[in-house]
Amino acid sequence: MMSKKWQADSLYVDFLNAFLALPAFPEQIQHRPQDQAFQVNCTKPQATDRKERVSTITLIREEDIVGWLTDNRLPLFHDSCVYFQYRLAKRLSEISQEMVST
Repeated sequence: MMSKKWQADSLYVDFLNAFLALPAFPEQIQHRPQDQAFQVNCTKPQATDRKERVSTITLIREEDIVGWLTDNRLPLFHDSCVYFQYRLAKRLSEISQEMVST
């Protein structure tokens, strides 16, 4: 159900990506609608030198990550200020479109 929302609502994708990129998470995740996938950036300290960091980027198909994302990140997103900002922006966009069409 949620995959339909991030496929159909580019504003939702923008706010979801902003939330998923917060430094509070060990891996940075970004939805890439053009690829129907999520990009996962994981940065870890290199074993030999703690100051050096190794970054890996993985592309994961939507259907392979939807369950994990729904269980682990979307509840946090829907309780966040970022989601509130999305809802406000969405409503303002709808009002603006209504004003233009009248």
